[in-house]
Amino acid sequence: MANTFLIKKWTRLYKTFDLNKDNVLTIADAILFSDRFIESNNMQGEQAKDYKTKYLDWFRDFFLKGGEKMTEDSFVNKMTEEYNKDGKEFEKTIRQHMSVLVSITDVNKDNMISKDEFVEALRAMGLVTFDEKYFNAYPQVKPSCIEANLFLQSWVEYCCNSDDSNVSNLEKARLYGFRIIDTI
Repeated sequence: MANTFLIKKWTRLYKTFDLNKDNVLTIADAILFSDRFIESNNMQGEQAKDYKTKYLDWFRDFFLKGGEKMTEDSFVNKMTEEYNKDGKEFEKTIRQHMSVLVSITDVNKDNMISKDEFVEALRAMGLVTFDEKYFNAYPQVKPSCIEANLFLQSWVEYCCNSDDSNVSNLEKARLYGFRIIDTI
């Protein structure tokens, strides 16, 4: 069963992606993010078009669940319903959704999330200051790079782990980044 720990994380996730801070997720939030990310990564032409299409499709599937808008309560209720129905299927679905998010964050397609890619994603979310501790909390397989699979796993654990007494270091990094914990 979904508990307060999961609900707190899903709520924070929702609020983070409500970029225009109007308390309703719409495609306008996704467009704002994608436009910022495309500009900050100097994408042009087909690369920019492909990125925007993939991101908007992901946002529609993951957050809007096929609708036009999503309130915080509706999002948390849908996540709770899906989680409670079948936890293993929920985790599989989260892994699929977050795999798409990680792949579009990996701009240069090297299966690594570089510090630059990480920072640009945070900036696109409207975060103007960067906390080095957040990035450095992830294991670095080479200097300033997080393996994409580890980044994906942190998202899956963040969205699926209901046990606040059993939090991996990957999830701690994500919790720290979403300001759910103060230290890592």
